[in-house]
Amino acid sequence: GSGSLSGDGGGVNISGVWGHIDLEIRNNKIKYNKATSDSEITDIVIGGGIDIFNDCSGIVANNDISYNEAIVPVAGGWCYGAGVMVELQDIKDPDFLFENNIVSNNTFSGEFCVGGGICTYRSGGKFQNNIIQNNEGTHGGGIAVAYNADTNQVIVINNTIANNSSIWGGGMFLETGNAVVINSIIWGNESPYQTSIYENEQSTLEVVFSDVQGEYEWPGEGNILKDPEFQDDTCRIHENSLCEDNGTNTLFIGQTLYEIPEYDFEGDLRPYHMGIDIGADECDFID
Repeated sequence: GSGSLSGDGGGVNISGVWGHIDLEIRNNKIKYNKATSDSEITDIVIGGGIDIFNDCSGIVANNDISYNEAIVPVAGGWCYGAGVMVELQDIKDPDFLFENNIVSNNTFSGEFCVGGGICTYRSGGKFQNNIIQNNEGTHGGGIAVAYNADTNQVIVINNTIANNSSIWGGGMFLETGNAVVINSIIWGNESPYQTSIYENEQSTLEVVFSDVQGEYEWPGEGNILKDPEFQDDTCRIHENSLCEDNGTNTLFIGQTLYEIPEYDFEGDLRPYHMGIDIGADECDFID
């Protein structure tokens, strides 16, 4: 669909300000929407495609959230989440799942954009089996995680974050953020300040069993630094990719158990072969 809302949510705006909302957003095409600001009223725009605000829980799954735009014409203006904005306002341990979505080709017009694909702000939640590619921002081309260091954790499992661009953090950006990245590919992103991941000193980040592009292998258990060998523009990995079988099915980080989804981006069972693959798609062709 195509739409425009001034300020918040170009395509979809869901607000739990007046009471809890248990949402279910499935199987939609949320495309070619624009969130715009009237410079006489506000210099902030939120969610070019979707804005989810305040007291919300539930699931966002199997959607195509693409070609949305956040527009801030005023000098010094900011937009948050050119594709998706999740701002749950410090709700402790929210039951929020964002899975099996395509978030691609979202962009902005203006000076600053936090999260070209997805921005989480004062929020937690689980983000798994998503393909986040070809998005554009200034602070995190793929995903930005902001101001949740003392409240919740953003859990990023079996995502493919590829070919996004930003000034700070081509793949991910953390500003006083708290996140864990497991079984994920962060590759082919562009930024003059940290191609794959940018994090400030106030952030907490664990990256394990992931393929992260950089000058050196990203520190953490099971991480690799190898071209994932994408087969096509949907970021499926080649059968000879070292991402095949090199993920993990469950693990503890500290006292917390993280469980891996039993299915991939397309709904195919994991694992297909001898082990869990890294990335959103489980390679289902073995010669």
